[in-house]
Amino acid sequence: MEYPVHRDLITIDGNEQSEGFKFRLMTYNVLAQTGLRRELFAYASQQCLKGPYRKQIILRELAESNADVICLQEIDTIFYRKFYGKELGKMGYDSHFKLKTSDGAAKDENNSYGIAIFWKKAVFEQVSYDELEFDDLAEGLDGIEREELLRSNVGQILALRSLQRPSLGIIVSNYHLFWNPRYQWVRIRQMLMVIQRMQTINSSLNFHAFLLGDLNAGPTSGVYKLMTGRSILPDEYPQYLMPTERTKNIMSIIDHAHQGTLWENTQDISSPSSIQRISELEHAMSIFKQIPSMRSAYENFTKITKCKKHDEYPDDIWEPPYTNYTTWKGTLDYIFHFPIRDGGCVMIRSILDIPGPDVCGAQGGLPSDIFGSDHLSLMADGEFWV
Repeated sequence: MEYPVHRDLITIDGNEQSEGFKFRLMTYNVLAQTGLRRELFAYASQQCLKGPYRKQIILRELAESNADVICLQEIDTIFYRKFYGKELGKMGYDSHFKLKTSDGAAKDENNSYGIAIFWKKAVFEQVSYDELEFDDLAEGLDGIEREELLRSNVGQILALRSLQRPSLGIIVSNYHLFWNPRYQWVRIRQMLMVIQRMQTINSSLNFHAFLLGDLNAGPTSGVYKLMTGRSILPDEYPQYLMPTERTKNIMSIIDHAHQGTLWENTQDISSPSSIQRISELEHAMSIFKQIPSMRSAYENFTKITKCKKHDEYPDDIWEPPYTNYTTWKGTLDYIFHFPIRDGGCVMIRSILDIPGPDVCGAQGGLPSDIFGSDHLSLMADGEFWV
């Protein structure tokens, strides 16, 4: 099998409008070479873990996508400056790179990474560009609460105006949220920062808004629920009060809490700090309720393709079973959008297919000789009109 693997476009809504503005968006966590540990990918060949090999596979995939906007996460500084930025620049893209906060003072570009956003200069012109430092959430705090929020994650927000239709535009955020599954509350705070900043920037533009990136959370997570108009129920609150491992049963945690035998670094649900956290969570939930519900471009993927759902997904979740395929398999990456804004609406017309386990697992997992990252790229064709 040769790379890049051919992936079909799946039609979501074929009712195109003759006057609509069409565009293509892509998001891709390309797996930073910086800090890549061999033991995490024991199944992988030596070749497919080498940066020079992986970046060529990834570049071909980006080039063949023909996307108008590309959001990359975990992009090595040196690869951006000396490879992706230059090569995609030759293809007509302009770009911005944002270094991870903890790498901000790094003098060695061989050992730092961040996120980058690219756009076709023949399709869009930049209206504004902003960067997010999620560590700013810790400003004014101290102790454990401050440490909890200092995670070095970053985001970008780019407003683009159509060159063909100057009255139309899009505002796109590129983000990479905190990875640890035990810290759901941190991701809620980080995403709320993204959305509120986008709303502020977009208040004078009224562009269609899209949120692309690595959420580092599955469709059953609190941040996904709040973004898509769902609720976090009171019996789920303990997940947001204490770090809990992915394998721990929440009811077991509650039982231990009631018995006073908590795991290390956890808190009793009745402690003052926990009560404060519940108050903060409910305040965040009230803010999300004031924000129009977002939709995921892949929200009906398993319903449309008839492929097997992830075992953990409830009946109303149809996201792909995975976008990350290693010894652990699950969905972490998304293309979100607000379907309606004042004066117009947006439709997702097609999405890029997700390869099956026979392809992703042919060499034990990703990356492999035909996939350059442990994540899969996502892509969506959209259309909007006024």
